[in-house]
Amino acid sequence: MATLLQKKLAQAIVESAKKGKRTNKKDLVISSGYSLRTAEGHAPEIINQKGVQEELGNLGFDSESAKKVVKNILTKGKEENRLKAADMIFKVGGDYAAEKHINLNIHVPIYGGNSVNGLQGHDGDKENLSAEKKD
Repeated sequence: MATLLQKKLAQAIVESAKKGKRTNKKDLVISSGYSLRTAEGHAPEIINQKGVQEELGNLGFDSESAKKVVKNILTKGKEENRLKAADMIFKVGGDYAAEKHINLNIHVPIYGGNSVNGLQGHDGDKENLSAEKKD
């Protein structure tokens, strides 16, 4: 069960979202009655508390409600919004291929204090190879 402060915070989050206003977490926590000291160091933890999340769900801010909105946009929205909704579905579903990275470690052998690149024109190996072929 959410406390009074948690309910106020959930309501502040909903109102901020409805206005399309981007408010930082600290300001949301302070505006709902938490002290400045508490908000400065713990705003994200406070917002993620079970009571706040439960109250957000009661106010329609949960994943099921979000899925309904995305589904509605996907079927009835403008083309550009449908594309964004489809993109969200792919991201949430993990349907995008993972990014691939290749790390190459190149080791250059050193012979007699010189790297292989410094031995260009060195015919020592060719001479040994020619001698082996003749035998």
